[in-house]
Amino acid sequence: MNRLKKFLTDTADSLLRVALRYPVEAALCIYACILGTIQIEWSFDYHMLLAADGAATEMRQLPDGVFTMLPLTMLATLIVHTLVGRASRAWRTLYLLVPLLLTIASWLLGKEWFGTSLFFITSAVLAPLGLLMARRTLPNGPFVRQTLGYIRAAVVGGIFALTAMLSAMAIYHSVIYIFNIPASWEVRNLVDSYIVLFSWALLWPLTALARLDGYLSDEPQGTKTTDTLLNWILAPALLVYAAILYLYCSERALTSPHEQ
Repeated sequence: MNRLKKFLTDTADSLLRVALRYPVEAALCIYACILGTIQIEWSFDYHMLLAADGAATEMRQLPDGVFTMLPLTMLATLIVHTLVGRASRAWRTLYLLVPLLLTIASWLLGKEWFGTSLFFITSAVLAPLGLLMARRTLPNGPFVRQTLGYIRAAVVGGIFALTAMLSAMAIYHSVIYIFNIPASWEVRNLVDSYIVLFSWALLWPLTALARLDGYLSDEPQGTKTTDTLLNWILAPALLVYAAILYLYCSERALTSPHEQ
């Protein structure tokens, strides 16, 4: 119980620090989750639940903008946030308006530029370079260390998001299968879509931002990251999965014929 309380307290503190230090980036993640939820629900056909068997064979289509414009908008916002730092209020206002300015630009230029694959490829190459240039680091040593810091933060956030996503999916589908809960494929794919959305649009960027400052500094972070991954993601998931298996074995032992 004490470990659970400590975990919840540490998680709340980390989220609060990220929200205070990166308010626009955190708001973008929440906005992407809300927009993705609306689009998933809008495209979900609840009349399928009345059918005898769900006819869906694919995961509900996730909104394109969540996994295309969201990373680019966050990178652009992070670039301006790095540039202005603790500058005057006027420059801080520019940081707050970056998502709005990008939205207006996308409306003015339209899909002829923003919707092309050339735009996303070019932005995916130039945006990380712009982020490194915004730190205005001239010596090679600190520049390489900061580059590796950004990469490590993105990779660690991705590992956390992937682990949480697979754990949630495994637990959800195991509960349905083991306890024979009636759920059509349409409903299962709907839940999978939500798991994917919240894992990659919320957990990944927030985890990366929470780890970013530590990786950009000279503090060792490897042991702390590994301990967090093992203690707060893998261990709880394995415990929950083990509890499900024990319940399944108990159910089989009580309901199955003794000769089986």
